[in-house]
Parts: sequence; structure tokens; C-alpha cells
Amino acid sequence: MLCIPPTQDDDIASNVLAAAAELCERRRAMLIVDPPKDWKTVTKARNDFGTDAQNLPRTRNAAVFFP
Repeated sequence: MLCIPPTQDDDIASNVLAAAAELCERRRAMLIVDPPKDWKTVTKARNDFGTDAQNLPRTRNAAVFFP
């Protein structure tokens, strides 16, 4: 299992998430991702989930947890 917490001021960079997701796929591990900081409501999370704007990894080896 791999968990990369965001910094206090910013979300995790998309290139870091992509590299982490690739590593987890190769190693048969699971990546735990914190939601983007702008997800303040369930509606916002529901509307933004799966959009390219969020740069979340799309792999069966990653999970996003909200809230």
C-alpha cells in the first residue's frame, strides 16, 4: 500500500500521482489518494470525480477517499 499525503498548501502534483499509480500497478500494490483540496462538498466531489481537470489516476490499483 502506498499513500502520499498532500502538502498543507497544495494538492499532489499530477506527475507524482501518475508515477505512483504506475509503480503500484507494476508492484501489485494499492495507492490511496486524498481528494483534491477544492472538494469541499459531496456535490463538488461527485461532479468533479472522473474529470481530467482533477488529474486523478485511473487505475484499478488506486482509490480516492472523500471526505
